[in-house]
Order: sequence, then C-alpha cells, then structure tokens
Amino acid sequence: MVERPHSAELAAAYTEAFRHQHQVEFGFNFEARAIHIDTVRVRSVGQSQTIHPSKIEHAAPDEIPVPLK
Repeated sequence: MVERPHSAELAAAYTEAFRHQHQVEFGFNFEARAIHIDTVRVRSVGQSQTIHPSKIEHAAPDEIPVPLK
C-alpha cells in the first residue's frame, strides 16, 4: 500500500513511491513494466456531535425489552 505523496505531480509521485516501496519489500523492480492498479483504499477522518450524559434519557425498567430465548 502506498500513501498519498505530497507533490503537485501525483502520477509521477505515486509511481516513484510505489517503485520505492516495491524495491524495499521485494528487493527488485521491473522498470520497463506498467503499473496496474487493481485495488484502492480510502481512509477518512470524521467528526460527530458530542453527546453529553445529561442529555441521554434513560428508559424505565419496564420499558426495556426482554430478549427471546
């Protein structure tokens, strides 16, 4: 897996990063061969609203469903 490079020329930077990573992991490269991308992974970071304990309503004991066996 290759992280997104910090460069204006993304295609060239990805190629260089992939070839470097491949060399480190496997000890060789096929310089004359094209790189075929067959899987893409995306990592995202999100934020949500904070729920404060004072705002959570508790159910009365007779309102809690009993699981079926």
